[in-house]
Amino acid sequence: MVCGDGLDNVKKKLKISIILLVLLIPTVFAITIREGSCNSDESCLFSMFQKNDSHIARCDYYNYSFCYIPGKSVMLRDGICNLGESCILSQFQPNNSHAAQCNYFNYSLCINGNWTVDLTDASCSIGEPLFSLYQENNTHVANLSYYNYTLCLRENPGVTGEPSSGGVSARSEEEAYECIKHEDCGEEFYCYDHQCVKLFDIKILKVDSPLRPEGFFSFSYYIKGMAEFNNDIIIDFWLEKDGEKITSGADTLYLGSFEEKTEDAELYLPKDTVDGVYNFYIEASFENYRARSFRVIEIKGREIILRPEKKSYLIYYILLGILLVLLVLVYLVIHLIRKIKSVKKKD
Repeated sequence: MVCGDGLDNVKKKLKISIILLVLLIPTVFAITIREGSCNSDESCLFSMFQKNDSHIARCDYYNYSFCYIPGKSVMLRDGICNLGESCILSQFQPNNSHAAQCNYFNYSLCINGNWTVDLTDASCSIGEPLFSLYQENNTHVANLSYYNYTLCLRENPGVTGEPSSGGVSARSEEEAYECIKHEDCGEEFYCYDHQCVKLFDIKILKVDSPLRPEGFFSFSYYIKGMAEFNNDIIIDFWLEKDGEKITSGADTLYLGSFEEKTEDAELYLPKDTVDGVYNFYIEASFENYRARSFRVIEIKGREIILRPEKKSYLIYYILLGILLVLLVLVYLVIHLIRKIKSVKKKD
């Protein structure tokens, strides 16, 4: 039987034990992807275009919300996280974006507190699983178990200090990247995996004529990958006159690293389209990177005439100029040799 001061000591020890036990228990996340906004007792991490195989964006941008409990404040920052925050993942841009590990893209999704983040292709060895990723970087996001990679998150109670970047310190100043964001590269290049590269090029090959009875015309185009790049790209095509689109269409195409493809597609030409000269465009895009090809076509009744590309004769003028300079030099050399021989004969 315990009494007096002994009972008080037992109570104090019990309270301390309970407090320590609570601090050591990792926070458990309750995760739900909701169509619409999160509940009042939940926080929104980001929004999704769809539940699986999706881009992500700021909350309320897309119709699906990634909701979690407990509620911790989350902020998307242009750069690294602030002191007292931890980075969960990085985004290429605030909305309609691919996701990646922290410091891969310039935008950081930061959560208040000190957390450890782990991306694994197995089950979580630390913390709670949040969602799945198709690949480690520059990737789509999905529900758990949809993709092979899982992002795991664990809170470190009572730990404070420098802003965390997925369980490691913030971006080191010694890391020398060619680029961090697209603006660091020139107009024709794109910041991909911290390198300025051309992702792909595209060219119109042919347009078939005449129009088919149902009003469609067919065309072919060639696309070539120019980098270590494996992703879906959007192919837009349209017919334009005086800045106004007459008809348009789009496809989604998977392009692998340095892959070359020749594709056939078709476009509907409205019945009320008048005869005349039009610009026909094809544009391939991935996020902010675009490659475009266009041709001038002429529509006459049911015939479509693809006008030849305008050739630049600048190279011919340059070559001709070089040739003339060489001829002048040869003439001067010959003239100098003859003059020297003439002087020797006189001597």
